[in-house]
Amino acid sequence: MGNSEKQRIGIVGAGAAGLAAAWSLGRSGSFDVSVYEAAAHVGGVATTRGVSLPGGGAVRVNDQVLLGTPSYRNTARFFEEFGFSLSPTRLQVAMGTGDARWSTARATPIIARMRPEIRRFRRALELVRRAPMPLFLAIPIDAVLRAGRFSADFRHRVLYPLMSLFFASGVDSARVPAAVVAGLFLDEDSRLFDLDAETFLAPSTPITFFPDLAEVYARVAAALNARVHTDAEVLSVVRSARGVRIERRGGAHEELDAILIACSAERALPLLADASPLERLALRGVTYQDVTLVTHTDADYIRHHYGDDPGNGTQYYVRNAPRDMTRLEISINLGSCQPWLPEGAGLSVFQTFDPLDTIRADRVLFTRRTRHNRTTAGYFLRVLPLLRRIQGRRRTSFAGAYLMFNNHENAIVSGLAAADRLGAPYPFSDEPAARLQFERYRRAVYG
Repeated sequence: MGNSEKQRIGIVGAGAAGLAAAWSLGRSGSFDVSVYEAAAHVGGVATTRGVSLPGGGAVRVNDQVLLGTPSYRNTARFFEEFGFSLSPTRLQVAMGTGDARWSTARATPIIARMRPEIRRFRRALELVRRAPMPLFLAIPIDAVLRAGRFSADFRHRVLYPLMSLFFASGVDSARVPAAVVAGLFLDEDSRLFDLDAETFLAPSTPITFFPDLAEVYARVAAALNARVHTDAEVLSVVRSARGVRIERRGGAHEELDAILIACSAERALPLLADASPLERLALRGVTYQDVTLVTHTDADYIRHHYGDDPGNGTQYYVRNAPRDMTRLEISINLGSCQPWLPEGAGLSVFQTFDPLDTIRADRVLFTRRTRHNRTTAGYFLRVLPLLRRIQGRRRTSFAGAYLMFNNHENAIVSGLAAADRLGAPYPFSDEPAARLQFERYRRAVYG
């Protein structure tokens, strides 16, 4: 390849990570970029669906990516490039049922009983923050809390239900590294939750919600200085000293200088026709769990199982299984999570993750089954060091939320970091908060 020629970069996956990378590479002017998406639409898990309202009419709701924080500065800046913004609000949750119920709205008996443990929890997290990071990345939070003799009620009815909002339903919150949990509560730059000695979660905890994500990513794809191919499944990737050869469904072949794989680890590995032993070991180490998401209009389900009026502004509900407190169900009032909707629209549309009871069939709008990567101490101890060793090797880079945490900010940063490593400078260096998130990711994933 001559010096005057542009590098030919292929990106597999048109989700947040792949499109952020394509945008950064395309704006630099030094790359010829092609994006390949197996689905008929872009956006990956950042999906938006149309739903019919009980009283007639229809609205569009984001149904997988909902919750952000003010620390999602790379996401905010990226959206602003295309004329969109995140909507700030305050987190309103209702946790548990019966005597174990607590919320951000008011103090409850269980939280009053837990106040000594809440104060001890803060002190425990402060000790974790002061210790060497690698130590408590290797130790799950449940081990720390058991060693500190925290009660099962505090762990499973107070802390882990709250953490499930961040790590998604089905993920075993008890196995999350203690250092990660400490950051969620205490990190000045990226914390998600504000601890309060009286109510556990401060009533003023700020969060952000997303605009219509299908509209966002359709506009992103249309504006890129890149070719975006939908319904274009990549079947195999073969690397050599001369370049990268990909085969697409239908028999099309393309020759590239480098490939960026921006899909899940379990989808990435089968693409690599010549995967090295280290690539197989690293990508197989990323574990996933199946999650069922039921979108419905069964307001009686919310009233009966959570004891709450769906019209009071609560956004998130979490409850334990009656006979197994380690099992959790999350329900979301989608209308309260979509401030860009017309006032009052969609307030009776809900989404329940892994339902513990039966939702009325005639009120189910659609059911989606998806997979979430686990964020465990084992991942940071054994898998992430291996993933670092395959990044950029054999003309191949990897991006996606599975490389750190399963959230939208991490997906965006992973794409920008991959583009930066390929030679497209990080675009938001003028904002310290965004740069900080980027640098933390880069150190963790690239070493």
